[in-house]
Formats: sequence, structure tokens, C-alpha cells
Amino acid sequence: MDLLRSLMPGDSDLAVRMRGMDWTATELGEPQQWPDCLRGAVRICLTSRLPIFLGWGEQFSLVYNDGCIPLLGPGRHPAALGQPARRSLPDLWDQLGPLLDASVKTGIGQPAQLVMLEQGVRLYCSPILAEDGLTVRGVFCLCTHPLDGYEELQASERQFRRYFDFGPAGMALTSPGKSSFEVNAQLCRMLGYSRQELLGVTWAELTHPDDLEADLAQFQRVLAGEIDGYTMDKRWIRKDGQILHTTMATHGLRGPLGEVQFFVSLVHDTTAREAAEAALRRSEANLAHGQRISHVGSWSWDAATREMFCSQETLRIFGLEPGQQASAETFMRLVHPADTEAVRRSFEQALAAAAPYEIEYRTIRPDGTLRHVVNEAQPVLDAAGQVRAYVGTSMDVTERRQAQEQLSASERRFRQLIESIPHHVWSLHAGPDRTLAGARLGYWNQRLLDYTGLSPQELRGGGWAALHPDDLQQARELWDAAIAGGTEYQMEQRVRGRDGNYRRFVCRAVPVQDGEGRQAEWFGTNTDVEDRARSEEALRQLQADLARVARATTLGGLAASIAHEVNQPLAAIATSAAACLRWLAARPPNIAEAMAAASHIVRDASRAGDIILRIRKFLQRGAVSSEDVDLVAVVTEVAAMVQGELRTRKVALRIVAAPGLPAVRADRVQLQQVALNLLVNAIEAMTDTPEGSRNLDVEIRRQGEADVVVAVKDSGTGLAAADGQRIFEAFYTTKPSGTGMGLTISRSIIEAHDGRLWAANNPDGPGATVSFRLPASRPRPAF
Repeated sequence: MDLLRSLMPGDSDLAVRMRGMDWTATELGEPQQWPDCLRGAVRICLTSRLPIFLGWGEQFSLVYNDGCIPLLGPGRHPAALGQPARRSLPDLWDQLGPLLDASVKTGIGQPAQLVMLEQGVRLYCSPILAEDGLTVRGVFCLCTHPLDGYEELQASERQFRRYFDFGPAGMALTSPGKSSFEVNAQLCRMLGYSRQELLGVTWAELTHPDDLEADLAQFQRVLAGEIDGYTMDKRWIRKDGQILHTTMATHGLRGPLGEVQFFVSLVHDTTAREAAEAALRRSEANLAHGQRISHVGSWSWDAATREMFCSQETLRIFGLEPGQQASAETFMRLVHPADTEAVRRSFEQALAAAAPYEIEYRTIRPDGTLRHVVNEAQPVLDAAGQVRAYVGTSMDVTERRQAQEQLSASERRFRQLIESIPHHVWSLHAGPDRTLAGARLGYWNQRLLDYTGLSPQELRGGGWAALHPDDLQQARELWDAAIAGGTEYQMEQRVRGRDGNYRRFVCRAVPVQDGEGRQAEWFGTNTDVEDRARSEEALRQLQADLARVARATTLGGLAASIAHEVNQPLAAIATSAAACLRWLAARPPNIAEAMAAASHIVRDASRAGDIILRIRKFLQRGAVSSEDVDLVAVVTEVAAMVQGELRTRKVALRIVAAPGLPAVRADRVQLQQVALNLLVNAIEAMTDTPEGSRNLDVEIRRQGEADVVVAVKDSGTGLAAADGQRIFEAFYTTKPSGTGMGLTISRSIIEAHDGRLWAANNPDGPGATVSFRLPASRPRPAF
């Protein structure tokens, strides 16, 4: 009986009833076998004057104190004691069940929720952790009445939350277990799922397989405490199976012990820009915000060792650092000087009488904040009736202020989110007549103010002064269309900084409906793409330079063949000239034969000039052009360049072209480079092939209705298993004197023309085939 009284202290109705109850038929089992975490929770519950109940085990079997009896309603007490919450409270389970499940799932407390029990209460839920500090065994629930002004503060929170729900970027809050517990509407639209569907899957299930390993590696680094967040280009698999390209910024929010409580992710859809520019836009987001959700702290004091154990909630209430070792003297030093003697005297009198005690006093946190705290404690007695320990709770009772600060903190959290995003964030209200005339900015973050240097009055008027004059007219036209149609706005525009320099930004905005269902406000962001655009321009220039060098390098290897090609018409010219002189020197001169010889000279000189002009044009550096190109003509021209090499190496070339092939829209010189590189590679691949078996076949055919394919097939040694995956990598070569850039540049050229380049061993014999596919050009639409 002494053990039962120690486990279930006090003389309340519930304490007496619980000590006489048979627990073996419940999920809790014999009280003597209860773990320490359950014992402590039951003691706090029975010794507190606040309404508290516990949901224990997988079925959330109920244990509650006297304060909860009127909240349960008539007919439920005492039948609910020890019974599963779902069975005892079926009409409340839709509200209560998700809160209990969330505490178990996340391992952290849940924000205050209004639950319609008998009188309507505000419910705080915190997990009951096992001795390992990780396993959740049950849920500890505190009930309080709603405070005046609570609904108004909730309305304020909801108003600012609209920046989360209606923002132009996808946002999600996820647990360390990779499941989401909050997503905004934009993310649902981006992925094609409903909110309920997204909350039922993990983000790993939606991640493209090729990006999952990198994402998980960064995710684990955050969990391990190596980094606080990361930004990456990431692909998702939409519900309809399509691939969504995004830039994702993720930040981990840590608890008092440094553990990650949840992740905040910002997802920007970069699919359109990926398709247009074949690159992803990187953006960084540093999201740092949190909300303290625990309101009751527990503690115990050992009379023998004078040691004190405090929960993290208790440390937070008193403003101490997470994990800090605190003694009774530590807390006494935080008591307001005017209340110190009363607190000390109350505790000493209770200790001498082995009695419970309760006291309200003021405490001054280390940061100087003044708070009102209520301490309640119950003694734990040994067999001799002496105090072995005190078990108690500490609660901040400045309820009105705390409720206001909680909702204000939530508003600050969303404001911090908006302020911490590395973009300009703003909202635009349409004019009084639902047009651009009279439109104004209703909100802007500090980044926009700092970058533009405009005054609040200028920003409120729309901030048009910061826009580049050449972009102003187009921006106004697009805004007119967006406001008139209630649609999204998007434009790449130049914005002037306070230093007078312009940078390129992608400006996006989505409409939000007012109470009458009309689009009256647009929430938008400006994303800086100046550095990305400059990098792309530099990359394109570098690619052109590399292509020119590669052409020169390739032709350098063919110098002997080129010399042979030019020598042929030169030798013919010399021969014809000598013949012409002989015919003219004859007596009488043979004018007809001399004229024929002169015609041969003109013909051969023109042929030599064509060869030199073709090589010069191939090497010439110039701007990339786009025109309708005949692939058969390109291959034939390049084949003429390598005729000398073909003869020297005794390679038989055969070109087969399907009839009626369409042209492709491309840069002719770049396609010549690709064809030359493939032919030279094929010739060199047959170096070890016996003479008479060196066959080079080029096939040009259609593929479907929209593509043209060029396949270069050799009879060489073929590709090794490792080479097949790496021959397109930069600087990887299988030739002793190769640079490893030919196929890399060729692939970049083909992909820049919306095509594909690939290689495979021949299935019907030795050698390999390298092919490329290009889309056929289509007639331009008439405007």
C-alpha cells in the first residue's frame, strides 16, 4: 500500500480510486511494473490542481485527475479511467486524435489547440519519453480555458500566415522522419497532389532517384549537427509522372538539446527556365524560426543528495540554457529579491512537515525578463514517513501575456521567414478600379528596401523608379494583363540598386482573392539571376572557343591529308600549264589544245580554292548562326575533307541517305565539327583492323516524323564496358594522343540543338556505332 500511495499520491477522488483499482485488465498493467516515466507523469497529474490527463501506450489509455472530471462530461467518469481514449471519447476523437498522434510521431510537444470538451478548453500536448530519451511511451496533456483576446491574436496570425499559404514558392515543414506535417498550397500545385496526399507520404518517395542520394547526404549532415541547412538543385516526380525541376533550400530547426525538431523547406519551380536555358536557377534560402510550445515544466529534488533534475521545459521557463546543470540554488538566484525569503520559508516549512506546497512568485530570467511562476510540489515519502524527494511542476502563469506572446511569436516566425528568404518579397494591391492605375505595394521586406534605396513612399507607390527604363513599358503591359485576367505575373527585368547599377531579376507574383472572390492582391518575389546569366554567357563563349580549338586540333591531325588534297589540284595545274606552253610553242601554235589546257588550269585552281575556303571557314571564329541545314550535304562535305586520310589508312567509306530527308535547324559549321570528329574517331578506331576489313558506313535516316538520325558505324575494336559510360566525359580519352574533349564538345553541340548523342557496340559484328539525333526544322508560323 505504501508503494501504491507513493505511485498515486494524495487523497483526491482519483488518487483513492486509482489505488483501489485493478489495473491488470488495462494497457497500463500492474502499477508495480510501471516504468519511471509513467510513474513520474502520474504523480504530476494527481498532485496538480490544473486539469491534466495522460494518454498511455498505443491506444492512449486514459489517466486523469479531479480537474478533468467536469471536462469529460456526464457519464464518462469513472468508466473512462484506464480505457482507450478513442473508445471513451468517440465524439472528440477527430480533434483529439491528431494531436496525440502528432506528439508521438514527432517526439515534440504540439502547439495549443482549442478542443471542444464539455466546456471548451485549450489543450497542450507533450510526449512522455522513455528512459532512453527517444522512445515516446505516451502523451501528457494539460487543459486550460481560452483567454480573452485569443481569437483576435489568432486572426492576426492567420493574416500573416497568408504569406506562407499563398506565397509564390512551395513551402513545407517536415519531421526528421522525412514526413510532412505542413505544406502550403503552392507546393501542392507544383507536385500535383492534394494537401492530405502530401501529408501521407515522405519527401524521399517524391524525389527523383538520381537526386535522392545527394539530398539524403545533406539531410543526414543536418541531423548530425554538421550544418544547419543546405540548398540544392533537385528534381521531383509529380503525381502525373512528370519531372519537376526545382531549387530547394532546407533549414533544420533545433530543440533545446540541439536535436532537429523539424525542417523548413522552400521550393522554387525552375522547370520553365530549365526548358528555356537548359540550366537550373539556384537560389539560397536561410530559414531560421521556431516556436516554443511547451508550457509546463517538471522537476524533482532528491533529499539525500540535494540534486535536482529539471526538464527542458523548466529550464526554458526560467530562461536557462538547454542542457544546463541547474541546482536549487540556481533557481533561488533567479527569484525576485522581494520574493526570495517567502519562497525559501515556504519550502523549508513543507520539508519539515513532509507536506506538499504551492507558491506563486516572480522570477527574473538571466536576460532580465520578469515572469510570474507557480511551483507545485508533492513529497515522496520512504517507509518511515520521511521525505525522500519532492516531485513538482513549474508553470508560467502570466497567461494573457504568454498567449499574446505566443501568437506574436508565430507572426514573427512567418515575418522572419519572409525576411530571411534571399529574395525581394512584396505584395501589390490593384488600383481602385481593378487596374494598374493607382496600384501600390502593401508589403515589402527589408531586402527590397536595402537593395533599391527607395523611400517607403516610393515603394508604396509601386517602386517603378527602380525599374530599367527599357523594361518599364513591357512590365506595365504584363501587369495590365495579369490584373485584368487575375493571372500570375512573371518577367525577367532589370532593377537598379542604391549604387546606381542594374541587375537582372526574375519577378514572379501570384494573385490572392479577396473576400468577394476577386484577385485584388499579388504576392511576389524578385530573384537575382545576374550572376547566373553572366556565367551562362561566359560558358557559351568558352564553349565556342573550345569548339574552335577542337576543330583546329582535329584538322592538325589531318594536315598531311589536307596537304595531299591541295597538292592534287596544284599538280594538275602545273601539268596543264606545261601542256599549254607546249601547244603555244608549236609551229604553228595549236590554239585549240592550248585553250583546253587553260580550261583545265581554271578548273583545278577553282577546286584548290574550294578546298582552302572550306577549311578556312571551318576554322573561322564567328557568331553561332541558325539556319536550315541539309545533313546529307554536311556529311558529304566533311567526307571530302578526310578523303586523304581514308586513302592513307585504306578505309572504305559508304554513305547511305534515305530519300526525302527534311532539313534541321542548326549552325552548319558546328554540325561539320561534330561530323568531322565522328569520322576521324571511326577511322582511328580501325587502326588495328586488318586491311580489307576497314569499313566505315554512314547512315542518314528519319526517326519518326520529327527527327533525323546520323549513325557512324566502324569495324574497329569496339567500346570497352568502362569506356561506354565515360567517353563523353571531359578529358577522358582512349587514344594516347587524344585530348578527351572531342566527344564532350560534340555532345554539348548536339544537346544545344535539342538533340542527343550516344554510342553503342555493333550488335552484328565488330566495331561500334556513334549516332546523333536532331529535330527536323518546322515551318515558322506566320504573324
